[in-house]
Amino acid sequence: CELAPLEIGDMDFSITDFNMTFQISQSAILMNGAEPPCGAMLGAYYTNATGDSLLNGGYVTWCDDFTISTIDGSNMLQASLWAAEQGETNGFQAGEALTWILQIGDDFFLADEITMSTTPPFSDVFASNGFGTILSASFSGTVSIAGCMDASACNYDSSATSDDGSCAADDCAGVCGGSSVLDDCGVCDGDSSSCAGCDGVANSGLV
Repeated sequence: CELAPLEIGDMDFSITDFNMTFQISQSAILMNGAEPPCGAMLGAYYTNATGDSLLNGGYVTWCDDFTISTIDGSNMLQASLWAAEQGETNGFQAGEALTWILQIGDDFFLADEITMSTTPPFSDVFASNGFGTILSASFSGTVSIAGCMDASACNYDSSATSDDGSCAADDCAGVCGGSSVLDDCGVCDGDSSSCAGCDGVANSGLV
């Protein structure tokens, strides 16, 4: 029989007593053959106690968490992956496999291929106070892009794949989504006085 896929939890982790440090170069991670967008989150996940969910044990944010390598000046990421406390299931167990997941917006992607160094002092499984490094990892999939999908709207987004309810129209002043309106005389942001009769009523015709 075919096993159901594990549920993926949010990028939210517990800081515990021990961790493992992972180094990741900017060029090592590819999403659909290109660099992930700024704001994407790369995280390592462990399996929960019941074996039906993946929970986050630490992540880094693309661009925001870049540091400069002292070796070659390239951009690097350094992720802290957290160990489970004694008797708890709030982190990685010693020797547990690491499941790497890339989050872009509301979409989660499991790594299609990943290579981690096993040359000491590096490890490709969890080790408290240990070190790891990703040599290469590739992810693929369709990224949902939220935006206005109404072609008649002034803020139409041709790249959007899901409508987020943000569609707007130009107001009378030509401002997209603006609040200016025509008065009773047809004047934008007017006070209806320009066509008022001698009785002060717009378009009454009295002179």
